[in-house]
Amino acid sequence: ILNQDFKDFELIIVDDCSPDDSIEIAIRILKEKGFHSFKILKHEVNKGLSAARQTGLEAATGTYILNIDSDDFIEPGMFSIMIDKALNDKSDVVICDFFKTYETKRELIRCSDSYVTLTEKVQIQSYLFEVLSSKKPVAVWNKMVKRDIFISNNICFLEECTDDLCVMPKVIYYSKIVSFIGKPLVNYVQYNSNSISYSKKHLISIYKACCNVLSFFEDKETNRLVKPIKVYRAKALRRLLLHKDFTNIDLKTIEVDDVLMDICKGARYEEKLHYHLLMLFKAKQKK
Repeated sequence: ILNQDFKDFELIIVDDCSPDDSIEIAIRILKEKGFHSFKILKHEVNKGLSAARQTGLEAATGTYILNIDSDDFIEPGMFSIMIDKALNDKSDVVICDFFKTYETKRELIRCSDSYVTLTEKVQIQSYLFEVLSSKKPVAVWNKMVKRDIFISNNICFLEECTDDLCVMPKVIYYSKIVSFIGKPLVNYVQYNSNSISYSKKHLISIYKACCNVLSFFEDKETNRLVKPIKVYRAKALRRLLLHKDFTNIDLKTIEVDDVLMDICKGARYEEKLHYHLLMLFKAKQKK
């Protein structure tokens, strides 16, 4: 971050009750580099990633917001490339390619097929359909968003929904201009075994995020966007069902609907078995 050639930014670091001395190290490095435009915000108790993002959002004063997770890293020039694109296109959102970064290799993930700036509602909703269908990444950290999109539309990072799915579809829905950068500027680290992405808690959060964003789009009467969300939710349930820590108690938070039934009919044998097991468990709960 400190090696970026674009320097006119405020850096907000949220200490979500870190158990180590990472905050002290960060402050020391900031001072050594002579960087003064930063804020350190501390939670009294550990609240999780989503709450940390919300704390940072509320403290921000800049025109654009860019979230960078603590275990990822960015490419030199990211800020200037994204800011230049945003100013040239008058973008509400700028989205860049990224690397999935493993210990011995990197995999390029593209954010667009054409990289054409989207300015029409039908274009933006088509892209949103791809995001909700898991054909394009929903991640927060490869998207620079105009802060006013969050404020004007009351979009918040909810503590109980840590997954990016709970926020970014709403941001894209309310955006009038969406721009793309055909260059990987973020390294999404895959070798952190402590990542929350592997936990049962995170999978439950994905399910809750699906329910939240499903309710949002049902209220907007955007029927085309409802089906992929239900499919996304069903797939999240399958991952939950296969998790080593999944219990009967967790089943009480799960709904079985017609979309899940439809998926069962067209799924591969292994998937079909898992979905039918899920429905069997739910049927037993009702007795």
